[in-house]
Amino acid sequence: MKHAVKTSYLCPVGHRKRFYATFGNDSFNDYIEVFDKAAQVIESKVTNENGLEWHPMVTYDGSSQYFWEHDGWEVIPQNVGQLEPKVTLIDGLRSVRPDAKLILMLRNPEERLFSHFWMLGKNHKLTADDFHAGVLYSIEKYKECFEQYGERKCLYDTELFDDAFRKNWITLRTSIYSGYLKDWVKVFKSENILVIKSEDYYIDRTSSLNKIYEFIGLQPISEDDKANSINKEKAKFSSNKKPRMLNKTRQLLRDFYAPYNRDLATMLNDDRFLWS
Repeated sequence: MKHAVKTSYLCPVGHRKRFYATFGNDSFNDYIEVFDKAAQVIESKVTNENGLEWHPMVTYDGSSQYFWEHDGWEVIPQNVGQLEPKVTLIDGLRSVRPDAKLILMLRNPEERLFSHFWMLGKNHKLTADDFHAGVLYSIEKYKECFEQYGERKCLYDTELFDDAFRKNWITLRTSIYSGYLKDWVKVFKSENILVIKSEDYYIDRTSSLNKIYEFIGLQPISEDDKANSINKEKAKFSSNKKPRMLNKTRQLLRDFYAPYNRDLATMLNDDRFLWS
């Protein structure tokens, strides 16, 4: 089987459109229209072979926020009046595609947070000191919440997240991978979820992609594929040079995320996810 993998097209704010019923006045048709271009691409690739029509491409939605950002869960009928969600986007996805293959690429949580901060605030002349102040504030608020309510309630607390985000551009909860992965594993079978490290991917893309292809039922990468595409692919980095993270900030984050990294490594039976 020849590899032909194509991402669904999403406009720059496409992942935000799923909140239409909570945060805007868009109709359901407005939401559906976000995927029009992806549908056109998919329909254009239908192949007729021996009188049978089939689709030779693998399509996927690469919206990373689906993993952790379930804001608006409070308006789901089953969740009304609850401190934390009984039902999330995960349950909705499973009801539509119970056999979905889910691929999660995770980055060192400290680096992910710093890069996200810099990307979101790069036009505001922020500094490494600003990042440090934001991290201090966010860690304090989340620790207070964890002590009072427990981890899960706080990970889904929209007001808590918005407070730190609007003040300091800090998305601390996003790097608590194990907390969100627990909910995905509860709904989907573990064999339907593949977790890889982004660091491994950028070191050896062929091995990482072969894991993914095996996971979704494709043959390994051919020598032609390696020569024509894999080795030519370059990582995309922002041209805006970000400052170095302060050592004291890195230590703060390393200490904060350490127990969640241990949980993740235990869940996956893989110490590489300790990032130590």
